[in-house]
Amino acid sequence: MMNGSLLESIFMPGLSGIKIQNCVDENGKTEVKRMMTTHNSDLLSPDTIPEIDLDNIQTIPEGRFSIKYKNVSFEMFFHNKPNLPLIVVLNGTLMAEYPEFKRWSWCNFMQGSMLNIADPMYEKHKGLRLGWYYGDKQKDYRKILSQIIIKIAAFLNISNENIVFYSSSGGAAASFEIASYIEGSTCIAINPQLYLEDYHYYDSFKKITKQNPEEDRFHRNSITHWINRNNKTKYIIVGNVYSADDKTALTRLADELDLDLRYGISKKNNLIVWCYSAVSDEPHNAQEDYCMHFPIMFLKNLFSETVDFHHYENLYVLFSELWSNKWLLLNEKKLEKPTFVLDKKFSTVYDRENLDITASESIYNAYALDFDLTPNTYYRITAKGAFSTNEDIQKYAIGIKDTKKNALLIKRKLLMGADHAEFLLGSSAQNLQLRIYTGEPGKAENTTLHIDKLIIKAKKMH
Repeated sequence: MMNGSLLESIFMPGLSGIKIQNCVDENGKTEVKRMMTTHNSDLLSPDTIPEIDLDNIQTIPEGRFSIKYKNVSFEMFFHNKPNLPLIVVLNGTLMAEYPEFKRWSWCNFMQGSMLNIADPMYEKHKGLRLGWYYGDKQKDYRKILSQIIIKIAAFLNISNENIVFYSSSGGAAASFEIASYIEGSTCIAINPQLYLEDYHYYDSFKKITKQNPEEDRFHRNSITHWINRNNKTKYIIVGNVYSADDKTALTRLADELDLDLRYGISKKNNLIVWCYSAVSDEPHNAQEDYCMHFPIMFLKNLFSETVDFHHYENLYVLFSELWSNKWLLLNEKKLEKPTFVLDKKFSTVYDRENLDITASESIYNAYALDFDLTPNTYYRITAKGAFSTNEDIQKYAIGIKDTKKNALLIKRKLLMGADHAEFLLGSSAQNLQLRIYTGEPGKAENTTLHIDKLIIKAKKMH
């Protein structure tokens, strides 16, 4: 099923049969996108969540279920596509309430049954934001997960060769080890933390979990150990070289494995690396969309001895350019400019004193203000008496994020002391969140930004 041309690997029925009269709606959304991204959100919130006995599986339900194995509870989401591969999705940074199943809505177009597994580290350690499916000194959660996945795959009659791990960030970091225990499987890792100690959240992880990965007998901090351990398991790393964290990790990996990395795809033994560049205020999160997912999945075919790898190198450079151009357009996009008249005077809509924001409280050193932004409004945000507990930090930022699209639309850098930022929101401004960034990732960890007084004033447009 996974062999053949690139087009043959995209098997969703009906994509090529849409007539031009129905191919796009009045808002410009294509019928293809609607077909691929439509999903049933009820699957995430069933009335009851069954617990499966792993040693006596009778059925695997569609949607949510849980498994307790070796005294560790795992929350899972499953979408079945019989006679197709099993795609195991692990999760990274906790962005919402536990359990969180990122990419779950992709089950509609992914090329196989989806088994999405939440990270139990977030249940074990309250306040933890990135857990890497680590476990503790006595238990390696990753090894336990590999045993669970093997049993589920056996029940579904799926061979190791048809088990594909597909994850990003922290989930991808954990998948290297898990895949190595399942000989013949494929591990696809998008912007993984290849070396935990090099990542900006590492010190927070150690402090919260009381774990020391430098003294770990399970090799949970050694990606090269797992890549070299089992040469029948295939590894695919997709990394954004515009992201400082990810580029540093890729460079170190290339040095350790004597790998000649280039823009586009590179290959050595059981490893393929695709280097792309996507500009973003949060470049680690500038990842693939529902279309770029398919070229990533197709890379599995390029391990075959009957395939000329060099034949595809130029094609993946072009894919990289498409990826890059998309994010350039997203960053150049401005919120809709108004054609209305502004009120003459500002009105104060938010006034708070002695605001302390700790970087470790939220993702990427960003704090979401409890304040609702409204369309057709001009905002002026003034911060007085701002300073950081880290004297090396001279700037912070205020931004607006589209929570539905998970995209940062605008980010204004401010100097410590007294400074202000202004935003103009048009009529299409919806699902927006005002965020304060205490510093860049890796520089503001475990520090606090203090603001004596934060004032938000607004003018309505008519």
